[in-house]
Amino acid sequence: MILTHLKKIGLKNIKTGLGNGGNGIIADIDSANPGKRIALRADIDALPIKEETCLACSSVNDGYMHACWHDNHIAMLIGAAKIIYENRNELTGSVRLIFQPAEELSPEGGAKSMIADGTLDGVDAIFGL
Repeated sequence: MILTHLKKIGLKNIKTGLGNGGNGIIADIDSANPGKRIALRADIDALPIKEETCLACSSVNDGYMHACWHDNHIAMLIGAAKIIYENRNELTGSVRLIFQPAEELSPEGGAKSMIADGTLDGVDAIFGL
């Protein structure tokens, strides 16, 4: 779903198969002007909690739900990607979008495996949702 939306926006510099379970995604948006690379990060994992809300947006995977607003974080980062991409020629530097799995995985978490896969290579600053 994330990859589909990023491609629909027009992003082409996308790398998949990152982090724990290979579910991590990064995408770079380059401006026409040189400058620093800023990263925006959203967590994308579900929690092993049975969904009992009976809402249309409920998880289709039994025993899992996005209980910590991770689905909203994903939507926010995709929305930011669209705005940044549409205005990229007015910006300096570049923006790296990071969709990080396994944030809730204990004890190692998802950040270490994403970093080991080079997610932060060349990044000057990062902001997380």
